[in-house]
Amino acid sequence: ELRAGPDPTPFHAGDGGNNGDNAGFGALLQRGVDKILLVLPTMQPLNLTWVPARRPPTETDIDQYLSAYFGYTVGDETSNVENGYLWSQCHFFEKRGFAGMAEQLVDT
Repeated sequence: ELRAGPDPTPFHAGDGGNNGDNAGFGALLQRGVDKILLVLPTMQPLNLTWVPARRPPTETDIDQYLSAYFGYTVGDETSNVENGYLWSQCHFFEKRGFAGMAEQLVDT
């Protein structure tokens, strides 16, 4: 028989897509794949007036899925965690590479 303790802790359970890397990008990197074409349909349009070299991203600049790959959490981090989005598990690249990548997107 299972019984809840005196202070049960709620948590978000999902199919794995809620960990942020639902594209399987991390698994490809772990396997040592040389070239990856990542098509990432996002919910947040890219802010074409944003200058990435001047400041870190905000939730209105770039989608949180992409910025998370470089260690940037945009939006309300507390609500992200409460909703099961564990962006820290998607940090694959150094932050210093983010501005250059984002500037190429803005300039395209």
